[in-house]
Amino acid sequence: MKNKSTSNSEIINACKEIFKEKGLNSLNMREVASRCNVALGSIYNYYPSKSMLLLNTIDSIWKEILHKFNFEGNRFDEKVRDLFYLIQEGSESYPDFFNVHVYILPKMEKARGRAAMEKYFQNIKNKLLDCLNQDKEVNPVFFNEEMAKEQFVEFVFDNLINLLLRKQDNCDGLLYVIRRCIY
Repeated sequence: MKNKSTSNSEIINACKEIFKEKGLNSLNMREVASRCNVALGSIYNYYPSKSMLLLNTIDSIWKEILHKFNFEGNRFDEKVRDLFYLIQEGSESYPDFFNVHVYILPKMEKARGRAAMEKYFQNIKNKLLDCLNQDKEVNPVFFNEEMAKEQFVEFVFDNLINLLLRKQDNCDGLLYVIRRCIY
């Protein structure tokens, strides 16, 4: 029997390797234990359920993807473009991560998965709003009671997500709309 101890980071790294190789649907506790060279019970000591393991793996992947993004400087449209390509790159590293990560969680855990996803999305929207507020080239006349900056960021983010879900190669159309509206 395997006796070696493992750490939470080793477990999550093994999960990410499996995800990269086989996709998130292929993740299972036995293979994680095997990759970590520990007994299955060791994995259960950290994660009482596969759902919890998946949530923590997804959380780690989001952190990895967003850690590379610099929300400082440049124009708002450039930040939207950079974010699109960064998430697209993350989805290439982790096949279909963006499309399936919430949908594979067991039904009882979907609410928790959606809440985790919404946490990341809200964080991104807040940072995009900061970028918009810092962009000195934005025409202040565009924003009013009919279109607040928060609404505009929500519009941009929803369209960005839609493009990513549809696996579009670029976000040029969205960038065109942004430029025509706010500059």
